Amino acid sequence: MKTFLIALVLVVSLPAVSRAAAPVRAGIVVLDATSFLGELPDGDTAQNGPPRVGGGGRRGAAPAAPARPAPTFTFENFAINLSAPTPFSAKADIPKAGTWYLYVRSRSTTDGSSFKVSVGGKPSAETFGAAPDGAFQSGGSFALPAGPLKVTLTDIHPGSAFDVCLLSTKPDLKEADLAPLQYPEDIVLLKEYPLPVVIEGVKFGDLNGDGKTDLVVLTPNYSTYAYDNSGKELWHVDAPSGGSELRSQFEAPGVVWDFDQDGKAEVIAWQMIDGKECLVMYDGATGAIKHQVEWPTQPMPHVYNNFRTAIAKLHPGYPDSLIVYSDSGGTVAINAYGPTLNLLWSYSHPRLKDYHGHYIYPFDINGDGIDEVYVAHVMLDHNGHEIWNNYAQFPDNHDHIDSARVVDLNGDGKLELITGQSDVGTVMYDATTGKLLWQRFANHNQKIEAGPYRADIPGQVVVASSRFYVGGLGALLRWYDPKGNRIDIWPNSPIPGNPNFAKGDFRGDGKNQLFWQRFRIESDGTGTIAFPDEVFHMFDFMGTGNDQPITVGRNGMVRIYGYKNAKPNPTAEKKDPLYRAHSIANHTHY
Repeated sequence: MKTFLIALVLVVSLPAVSRAAAPVRAGIVVLDATSFLGELPDGDTAQNGPPRVGGGGRRGAAPAAPARPAPTFTFENFAINLSAPTPFSAKADIPKAGTWYLYVRSRSTTDGSSFKVSVGGKPSAETFGAAPDGAFQSGGSFALPAGPLKVTLTDIHPGSAFDVCLLSTKPDLKEADLAPLQYPEDIVLLKEYPLPVVIEGVKFGDLNGDGKTDLVVLTPNYSTYAYDNSGKELWHVDAPSGGSELRSQFEAPGVVWDFDQDGKAEVIAWQMIDGKECLVMYDGATGAIKHQVEWPTQPMPHVYNNFRTAIAKLHPGYPDSLIVYSDSGGTVAINAYGPTLNLLWSYSHPRLKDYHGHYIYPFDINGDGIDEVYVAHVMLDHNGHEIWNNYAQFPDNHDHIDSARVVDLNGDGKLELITGQSDVGTVMYDATTGKLLWQRFANHNQKIEAGPYRADIPGQVVVASSRFYVGGLGALLRWYDPKGNRIDIWPNSPIPGNPNFAKGDFRGDGKNQLFWQRFRIESDGTGTIAFPDEVFHMFDFMGTGNDQPITVGRNGMVRIYGYKNAKPNPTAEKKDPLYRAHSIANHTHY
């Protein structure tokens, strides 16, 4: 969810805001490619993934040279392709005065490419970025004072790629020394699961009652695979191959939840049984079918635009209700079921695909202890009756909600609904009435989060993952204060992908840490690259009280990470069923 390198070793701080200095590791300060994202010029591109092996130059330039061999190693799998001649910089803090040696790893993607590096205003005598197969080069020595200085990529002849610069007190740094310098030292790998399946989504819960977190993988064709905490397969159900190309939408439906409260979670998934599409509840440990009903959708053949499931508390006591959202285009259905898949109510609305967005959000908006159910443009009560809708205000199905969060943003005791509303942008509503409070441009706002994530802005802020479609999917972060005032953006230009947000009590101090894409988001709104793969989810997987980020790779790898100095922070909230339903079970890419 890769590119070339430059290596400068220094302490980093980005323009516009003060990012924490990069740690010094045995006389080495690392300035990776992401450190330069705050000033990325128009025309340059970030490479978040496999290395670029051909092309380059600005739009309208001559045809690219033939593709070159990919490098065997790329620092943090992230690089910047220098397609524009514009110089750009990052800031660094030198921990002590003395002689510092510059090292740069880079490569050429087109003939005639090169660049230099200026350290504290003094350009390097050496040039970089000309080696077709890549090179780790010494850039000479610099007598540097302690403190902040600027590092600039300059004299750029487009067509190079780089991913790390280094300044070191060592005169003999080797390329073999680079690998251990990747990613923050305070983030450690706790567990990994190399699963032999194609992952569309992963759901989590205790399937066998041993008190440990297990995994359920949903594949693009809606097959279901259950694994215990050690990674051993417990069972699987293969979906039929017919029509699988239609089912390969962005997120497969399913949820893991202990409906009967026996300490062992059940698995909800889609399945075809006797030629009918079914909503099935499986025994989590064995895969035996406990309950099944027909999936609430129109007769086949049809498309699977948005098939989603979520746990809700629709009556006092334990949250054991299941909400099922089915969008095949033409008619959208939202059905509520009890713990044995007994139908509680059904709501339907004739609309084009995506009009009601991509997910369902159960949340108590009036404080009575019972969940309401929100899906784009309509709020339903626990009986499935409309509380409000804005159908007239947004009649076009392209103006749907991609992502939503319910939060008291301004601290007045009233809940707001913060939405990433496609091309409409970032929007805040009164959650109880649906009144639109403010709306801001955010390109195509695909994901949204809100919380106290900035040191420079008191209280809560809103952060939007703004999606771009130029040259494939890309995204950047747009920040707003509670009144909708724009704060800033990061990075300066979009990076490839359609990133997830994840948040949780990473350090065990009771404060949420925000992650986005492969980045840990710092208190100034910038990011520090933290993982080889994209963050997917975050909760207390390990059962220690603090939360761990979970990444999912395209190769079927699921990894669990933790904070190196985390303090166990068990709280009653973490064990509360409603918290676990809303924060763990009801996880979505959106």
